[in-house]
Amino acid sequence: MLRRQSFGQKFLLCLATLSCHLAAALSRPATQLQDGPQFQVNTTILRRSGEWVEVSWSGMRSPSIHDAVALVVPADVDYTKTAPAKHKWASDSPTHLKDGSGSLKFRLLNHRADMKFTMVTNLTNWLGLFDVVAESEIIKPANPNEPLQGHLARTESLSEMLVQWTTRDKGYPVVRWGIKSGDWSYNASATTDTYTREDLCGGVANSTGYINPGLFHTAKMSGLAPDTRYFYAYGDEDFAFSEEFSFVTAPPPGSDATVKLLAIADLGFCEEDGSMTWPGNYPNAVAVEPYGTDVQIISEVQNALHMGWVDYCAALITAKRMQEDIDGRTLIVHNGDVSYAEGFVYGWNIFMDMMGPLVQKAPYMLTPGNHERDWPGTGTRFDFPPAYDSGGECGVAYDKRFPMPLQGKDKEWYSFDHGPIHFLQFSTEHDFAPGSEQYAWILRDLQRVDRSVTPWLVAGFHRPFYTDSVYGNSDSGDVGFTDAIRAALERLFFQFQVDVTMFGHVHSYSRTCPIFQRNCMGYAPDSSANAPVHMLIGHAGAPYSWTISPETPPYYESVAIQHGYLRVAANRTTMHMEAVNSLDGQVVDDYTLTKPSGWRPNQAAQLATIALFHSNYTPTWLELSGINGPAEDLVLRPAEALLFSDPELLHSLRNATLVKNPIAYDTVEALYQIFEPINSIFQDRLADSAATSEAAKFFYEHYFRDLFALYREHRDGLVKGRNSSLVAPVRVPVGQNV
Repeated sequence: MLRRQSFGQKFLLCLATLSCHLAAALSRPATQLQDGPQFQVNTTILRRSGEWVEVSWSGMRSPSIHDAVALVVPADVDYTKTAPAKHKWASDSPTHLKDGSGSLKFRLLNHRADMKFTMVTNLTNWLGLFDVVAESEIIKPANPNEPLQGHLARTESLSEMLVQWTTRDKGYPVVRWGIKSGDWSYNASATTDTYTREDLCGGVANSTGYINPGLFHTAKMSGLAPDTRYFYAYGDEDFAFSEEFSFVTAPPPGSDATVKLLAIADLGFCEEDGSMTWPGNYPNAVAVEPYGTDVQIISEVQNALHMGWVDYCAALITAKRMQEDIDGRTLIVHNGDVSYAEGFVYGWNIFMDMMGPLVQKAPYMLTPGNHERDWPGTGTRFDFPPAYDSGGECGVAYDKRFPMPLQGKDKEWYSFDHGPIHFLQFSTEHDFAPGSEQYAWILRDLQRVDRSVTPWLVAGFHRPFYTDSVYGNSDSGDVGFTDAIRAALERLFFQFQVDVTMFGHVHSYSRTCPIFQRNCMGYAPDSSANAPVHMLIGHAGAPYSWTISPETPPYYESVAIQHGYLRVAANRTTMHMEAVNSLDGQVVDDYTLTKPSGWRPNQAAQLATIALFHSNYTPTWLELSGINGPAEDLVLRPAEALLFSDPELLHSLRNATLVKNPIAYDTVEALYQIFEPINSIFQDRLADSAATSEAAKFFYEHYFRDLFALYREHRDGLVKGRNSSLVAPVRVPVGQNV
């Protein structure tokens, strides 16, 4: 999700400028290294991906908080064309500022190329004005063809499973599998593909963010029996094979068996060693300002107020919690905004490493989000105003890395059955209105579903169908988009009795009642829901959306401002869903849909309801109009201006969690530490009638003040419960769940 386009676009320009400036600085002659410190790394061989190395130095003259240790890949990179991968501040080592010596540990991935570390100094702002004072020896991967980034995917056939992995060279890639551990009776050769700089569409994707992504090998395991565990390994006789993994196939069609799965949206990535990606998710000053400096504090406050980008370390916590929860799950669904690599191949490498323990055990089925697909002039539905959210990838990196059973090139819609569930997956980044190719496919797929075989029908996509966000009344804003997608598809989903939709884009969790045109429709005498239930699951890892409405609409039964994921267990008569807080494993929402054995859809009754339906719901002004960037700026910009001239305020913010460590897990408590002092500024500012417009006062009194109170409640560990009453979350230990 990308908020406040003018703000984001401004910093996208900064991002590109940063890459160019730091690249120019790093390309200075080697003579700069003659008087530099002693600088070394404890190994020159990376034996396998994920090993830890230690970088140490001594003799640093005039050590400063603006010194940093950066990783460079490949080692012979042209710095005018490729940005460094990541960095840590030298002052993270406690002795650096004392005597110019220190050491830091880094976790290194096998990027299939030589790499090295550099010590840079005078790193002061986003312009990248700094000097290289030392370089380490080159670190070589022992095997640049180590098979990495393995992940599974379904095809349209229940008897098939794809596996994809990555190496530097082609070789003779193959997958081996069987029903006994170590006894691989079957094998299949893989096809090989990749993408180059020229395949991408612009931005950092085909400039400073590009390194060779490697070759993607995709092999098909076929002839698989239902509800069976298979053991497999992938690789090459001459290069290497992966360790053995296993997965369980879905039960046969029409079975009474229960399937269990996990679902997420808007995840992102984070470095396990605490490094900051460069520039990656830091398109502003916070990327290159040490902790505690005035510029860094101001940047963090701006990030919090504008949902600005920080490294998505909640993603790492969510991924690890899901790893504890993966046993017994036979599917993972991810509906858009996958890695937020946004043009940086490093980001994809980190993301796939983070997800490996999950997606090597269960098929990983995705839909694209704006951060995978959107780029002007490439066929998305968001060409005006132009959307730059993919960083120039324009869907190419996503499509090459995730072989979904699509209808054709850039036709990002497909469906598949998994036990008693039919999944209809489509793209909100492409046209879905009546008359479009995607709409026609959605209609055909709904018509073809055999509900005697798959009684549950789940639709997955990225942007929201319903939202309690009040951001943006344009087509690309949350309010404007939900109006557009409901106008196109709500009657269709009601007619064909879709049970659940799952989507993201807004970074929080919520669940509606069974709903049609903003009206709760309740349940039939047989206990089945009378309308679809819509679930926002965009809370996986990206920074919280601060634009949720303080006036929760009455058709929401649950709202939670917590990072996490959804787990689902379904048989032919019951679908049980739990929203899990990834920080502590608490269940923050527990919901069950039921339908009787032998249930069948009744389109005639649904169509009759549509024909006679008259909504008695009156939306609030926030639901109808939303809050756009200019309206919010009436309050935020004057308040932010005070940050630059109020030393006392800066001092009060210096110990805030996100100021001290901006890559920390961004809990509501951490954000609230920044939010609370700012609220008092707003009140003081609004009290000065000469300096504040009536529109700004209206915005504060009717939106921001109540929003502040709502977040204070969530900070105290409360979630919105059924009927909008505040209830304490239920604690369920990991392992004792659906």
